[in-house]
Amino acid sequence: MVEALRAHALESWVPIATDPRRASFPALVRDTPALREYGERMWMRHADTLSAVIAAEPEREPDDPACAALARFVLEVPALPAGRHDPRATVETVFDLLLHGWRAQAGPSDAPAADGLPD
Repeated sequence: MVEALRAHALESWVPIATDPRRASFPALVRDTPALREYGERMWMRHADTLSAVIAAEPEREPDDPACAALARFVLEVPALPAGRHDPRATVETVFDLLLHGWRAQAGPSDAPAADGLPD
């Protein structure tokens, strides 16, 4: 499922993020609080549907919090490549994180402390 979401993001969202005409519209939305709130609300309304589709794949419960979290994280992906040097690499990094977890991404300074608690 995560790989299918990755493929969709790379095919659909990266071209939008790299379109030179894209900068003016998000600036208008970002700088207008009512538009920003409306846009976020309209985009995130898909979270429940995406969560249900994700839950159906591994035969999880429809209200599985892990599926709901994955849906929300995936829906945040389109905002992350904007303004980055390599939008495709950004999307790949995010999906690698979603697929393999934080520890697979962690560097030496991210190793757990001796007490097991984050710094």
